[in-house]
Amino acid sequence: PAPLIELQAGQVAHEKPRLVLVDMHGRCFGDIGKAGDLVDSDRVALLGDVQALARRIGIDAMLEALARLDYGNAEVAESVDDFWLVGPLRISAMQQVRFLARLAQGALDFNPDHQAAVRQLAHVDTVDGHHLHAKTGWASTYDPDIGWWVGWVEHDDRLHAFALHIDIRQTSDLERRTRIGRACLAAAGVFPAP
Repeated sequence: PAPLIELQAGQVAHEKPRLVLVDMHGRCFGDIGKAGDLVDSDRVALLGDVQALARRIGIDAMLEALARLDYGNAEVAESVDDFWLVGPLRISAMQQVRFLARLAQGALDFNPDHQAAVRQLAHVDTVDGHHLHAKTGWASTYDPDIGWWVGWVEHDDRLHAFALHIDIRQTSDLERRTRIGRACLAAAGVFPAP
Protein backbone atom coordinates (compact mmCIF):
# COMPACT_ATOMS: atom_id res chain seq x y z
CA PRO A 1 0.00 0.00 0.00
CA ALA A 2 3.07 2.28 -0.05
CA PRO A 3 2.08 4.48 -3.05
CA LEU A 4 -1.42 4.91 -1.63
CA ILE A 5 -0.12 5.91 1.81
CA GLU A 6 2.45 8.27 0.24
CA LEU A 7 -0.29 10.01 -1.76
CA GLN A 8 -2.69 10.20 1.18
CA ALA A 9 0.02 11.66 3.42
CA GLY A 10 0.83 14.32 0.80
CA GLN A 11 4.41 13.06 0.43
CA VAL A 12 4.31 12.62 -3.38
CA ALA A 13 2.52 14.45 -6.16
CA HIS A 14 -0.72 12.88 -7.38
CA GLU A 15 0.77 12.57 -10.86
CA LYS A 16 3.93 10.76 -9.71
CA PRO A 17 3.15 7.74 -7.50
CA ARG A 18 5.76 5.02 -7.82
CA LEU A 19 5.60 1.27 -7.87
CA VAL A 20 8.14 -0.22 -5.48
CA LEU A 21 10.06 -3.02 -7.16
CA VAL A 22 13.01 -3.60 -4.86
CA ASP A 23 13.91 -6.15 -2.23
CA MET A 24 15.32 -5.33 1.19
CA HIS A 25 18.82 -5.10 -0.27
CA GLY A 26 17.82 -2.49 -2.86
CA ARG A 27 17.85 -4.97 -5.76
CA CYS A 28 15.22 -4.18 -8.37
CA PHE A 29 12.97 -6.99 -9.56
CA GLY A 30 9.62 -6.68 -11.24
CA ASP A 31 7.41 -6.96 -14.24
CA ILE A 32 8.48 -3.76 -15.99
CA GLY A 33 11.98 -4.93 -16.78
CA LYS A 34 14.61 -7.53 -16.17
CA ALA A 35 16.16 -7.88 -12.74
CA GLY A 36 18.21 -4.78 -12.03
CA ASP A 37 16.71 -2.65 -14.81
CA LEU A 38 15.19 0.65 -13.84
CA VAL A 39 13.05 0.91 -16.94
CA ASP A 40 10.63 3.72 -16.07
CA SER A 41 11.78 6.04 -13.30
CA ASP A 42 8.23 7.32 -12.78
CA ARG A 43 7.15 3.80 -11.79
CA VAL A 44 10.16 2.66 -9.78
CA ALA A 45 11.39 3.74 -6.37
CA LEU A 46 14.65 2.73 -4.77
CA LEU A 47 14.49 1.32 -1.28
CA GLY A 48 16.27 4.36 0.22
CA ASP A 49 13.65 6.70 -1.27
CA VAL A 50 10.79 4.62 0.11
CA GLN A 51 12.44 4.47 3.52
CA ALA A 52 12.95 8.26 3.54
CA LEU A 53 9.25 8.75 2.73
CA ALA A 54 8.28 6.36 5.52
CA ARG A 55 10.38 8.37 7.99
CA ARG A 56 8.70 11.61 6.85
CA ILE A 57 5.26 10.03 7.21
CA GLY A 58 6.17 8.82 10.72
CA ILE A 59 5.12 5.91 12.89
CA ASP A 60 1.82 7.36 14.14
CA ALA A 61 0.57 8.31 10.67
CA MET A 62 1.74 4.97 9.25
CA LEU A 63 -0.10 3.03 11.98
CA GLU A 64 -3.23 5.07 11.36
CA ALA A 65 -3.03 4.53 7.59
CA LEU A 66 -2.52 0.76 7.86
CA ALA A 67 -5.43 0.49 10.30
CA ARG A 68 -7.71 2.56 8.00
CA LEU A 69 -6.73 0.29 5.12
CA ASP A 70 -7.29 -2.83 7.26
CA TYR A 71 -3.96 -4.00 5.83
CA GLY A 72 -2.80 -7.30 7.29
CA ASN A 73 -1.92 -7.12 10.96
CA ALA A 74 -1.28 -3.34 10.55
CA GLU A 75 1.78 -3.54 12.81
CA VAL A 76 4.73 -1.15 12.63
CA ALA A 77 7.91 -1.59 14.65
CA GLU A 78 9.81 1.16 16.42
CA SER A 79 11.69 1.65 13.15
CA VAL A 80 9.23 3.02 10.59
CA ASP A 81 11.57 2.52 7.64
CA ASP A 82 11.76 -1.27 7.45
CA PHE A 83 8.67 -2.77 9.13
CA TRP A 84 7.40 -4.12 5.78
CA LEU A 85 10.76 -5.76 5.05
CA VAL A 86 11.64 -7.44 8.34
CA GLY A 87 8.36 -7.24 10.26
CA PRO A 88 6.29 -7.00 12.19
CA LEU A 89 3.91 -6.20 9.27
CA ARG A 90 2.40 -9.41 7.88
CA ILE A 91 -0.44 -10.02 5.43
CA SER A 92 -1.94 -13.32 4.31
CA ALA A 93 -2.97 -14.10 0.75
CA MET A 94 -6.67 -13.86 1.71
CA GLN A 95 -6.14 -10.50 3.44
CA GLN A 96 -4.30 -9.30 0.34
CA VAL A 97 -7.18 -10.38 -1.92
CA ARG A 98 -9.73 -8.54 0.24
CA PHE A 99 -7.53 -5.40 0.29
CA LEU A 100 -7.02 -5.48 -3.49
CA ALA A 101 -10.74 -6.00 -4.18
CA ARG A 102 -11.56 -2.93 -2.09
CA LEU A 103 -8.83 -0.91 -3.86
CA ALA A 104 -10.12 -2.04 -7.29
CA GLN A 105 -13.64 -0.91 -6.31
CA GLY A 106 -12.44 2.39 -4.83
CA ALA A 107 -13.92 1.27 -1.51
CA LEU A 108 -10.98 2.03 0.79
CA ASP A 109 -11.24 4.77 3.41
CA PHE A 110 -8.77 6.90 1.42
CA ASN A 111 -9.11 9.73 -1.09
CA PRO A 112 -10.84 8.34 -4.23
CA ASP A 113 -8.40 10.22 -6.49
CA HIS A 114 -5.45 8.57 -4.74
CA GLN A 115 -7.04 5.15 -5.15
CA ALA A 116 -7.59 5.86 -8.86
CA ALA A 117 -3.94 6.88 -9.27
CA VAL A 118 -2.74 3.63 -7.68
CA ARG A 119 -5.16 1.59 -9.81
CA GLN A 120 -3.72 3.27 -12.90
CA LEU A 121 -0.18 2.62 -11.66
CA ALA A 122 -0.95 -1.07 -11.14
CA HIS A 123 -2.36 -1.59 -14.65
CA VAL A 124 0.02 -3.90 -16.52
CA ASP A 125 -1.89 -5.40 -19.45
CA THR A 126 -5.14 -5.44 -21.42
CA VAL A 127 -6.22 -8.32 -23.65
CA ASP A 128 -9.66 -8.55 -25.29
CA GLY A 129 -11.21 -6.15 -22.78
CA HIS A 130 -9.69 -7.90 -19.77
CA HIS A 131 -7.71 -5.39 -17.70
CA LEU A 132 -4.92 -6.84 -15.55
CA HIS A 133 -3.62 -4.87 -12.54
CA ALA A 134 -0.76 -6.51 -10.66
CA LYS A 135 2.41 -6.15 -8.64
CA THR A 136 5.22 -8.51 -7.73
CA GLY A 137 6.93 -8.70 -4.38
CA TRP A 138 9.74 -10.54 -2.68
CA ALA A 139 10.54 -11.02 0.99
CA SER A 140 14.10 -12.26 1.40
CA THR A 141 14.07 -12.44 5.20
CA TYR A 142 12.54 -15.94 5.27
CA ASP A 143 13.94 -19.38 4.53
CA PRO A 144 13.01 -19.98 1.81
CA ASP A 145 12.30 -16.47 0.52
CA ILE A 146 8.68 -15.69 -0.34
CA GLY A 147 7.70 -14.27 -3.70
CA TRP A 148 4.29 -13.03 -4.67
CA TRP A 149 2.23 -11.71 -7.53
CA VAL A 150 -0.98 -9.98 -6.47
CA GLY A 151 -3.62 -7.96 -8.26
CA TRP A 152 -6.98 -8.11 -9.95
CA VAL A 153 -8.61 -8.51 -13.35
CA GLU A 154 -11.55 -6.44 -14.54
CA HIS A 155 -13.73 -7.57 -17.43
CA ASP A 156 -17.19 -6.18 -18.17
CA ASP A 157 -18.74 -5.80 -14.71
CA ARG A 158 -16.69 -8.57 -13.10
CA LEU A 159 -13.75 -8.26 -10.76
CA HIS A 160 -11.37 -11.09 -9.83
CA ALA A 161 -8.75 -10.32 -7.16
CA PHE A 162 -5.87 -12.76 -6.71
CA ALA A 163 -2.75 -13.41 -4.66
CA LEU A 164 -0.08 -15.94 -5.55
CA HIS A 165 2.65 -16.73 -3.00
CA ILE A 166 5.54 -19.03 -3.98
CA ASP A 167 8.82 -20.12 -2.41
CA ILE A 168 11.87 -18.42 -3.89
CA ARG A 169 14.93 -20.62 -3.51
CA GLN A 170 17.08 -18.83 -6.12
CA THR A 171 16.70 -15.56 -7.99
CA SER A 172 15.80 -17.40 -11.19
CA ASP A 173 12.56 -18.44 -9.39
CA LEU A 174 11.41 -14.81 -9.39
CA GLU A 175 10.15 -14.86 -12.98
CA ARG A 176 7.92 -17.82 -12.08
CA ARG A 177 5.60 -15.53 -10.12
CA THR A 178 4.00 -13.93 -13.18
CA ARG A 179 4.32 -17.01 -15.40
CA ILE A 180 2.52 -19.26 -12.90
CA GLY A 181 0.04 -16.52 -12.03
CA ARG A 182 -0.90 -15.84 -15.64
CA ALA A 183 -1.28 -19.58 -16.27
CA CYS A 184 -3.63 -19.85 -13.27
CA LEU A 185 -5.68 -16.86 -14.44
CA ALA A 186 -5.93 -18.34 -17.94
CA ALA A 187 -6.93 -21.79 -16.60
CA ALA A 188 -9.66 -20.16 -14.51
CA GLY A 189 -10.91 -18.23 -17.56
CA VAL A 190 -10.18 -14.90 -15.85
CA PHE A 191 -7.48 -13.50 -18.18
CA PRO A 192 -6.69 -14.72 -21.71
CA ALA A 193 -3.48 -16.68 -22.21
CA PRO A 194 -0.78 -14.82 -24.19
